[in-house]
Amino acid sequence: MPASPTPPQPSRIAGADGLVLTEDHLFNLVDAAAPVTSFTRPPAPRQRLVAVGAGVVLAVFRSELEDNEPHVELEHWSFAPPDPEGDWEVHTEERLTVEAGRLTLASGVNALPAPHQLTVPPGPYRLGVWCQGRTEARAVELDAIDTGTFPQGIERWMVRLWPDR
Repeated sequence: MPASPTPPQPSRIAGADGLVLTEDHLFNLVDAAAPVTSFTRPPAPRQRLVAVGAGVVLAVFRSELEDNEPHVELEHWSFAPPDPEGDWEVHTEERLTVEAGRLTLASGVNALPAPHQLTVPPGPYRLGVWCQGRTEARAVELDAIDTGTFPQGIERWMVRLWPDR
């Protein structure tokens, strides 16, 4: 009897990471090359971690703090990836469609760009989102406000995309 084929193993194709500014608790995943005519901004996620849209604004993420600069890792995977290592406080998974494929992150109100740049083929994707450091961010928020700064890198996000096959 022939051996059954080994299923393909997921691999990280590309990634980008860095700080992104939140405004009014929000930051966005943006398809910068999508036609503006296909703009459907998702509603604010309120108590959820993320709300999914279509066209230019693919997703809106809800940070624990109104204004801060969380560290975000944005990754493209070949197949459903394993959970990231570490103690993540919250996790969710959504579906979205990428129209053009030039992805970046931006602040939630004024769309100020972050350094993240990731190119993926157009098509349907799964979006996995993990977050940690929310409790610690709340604990340092008042001290940061008193010094006229935003908490930086305390809240950490892992955002992974893989084809929805």
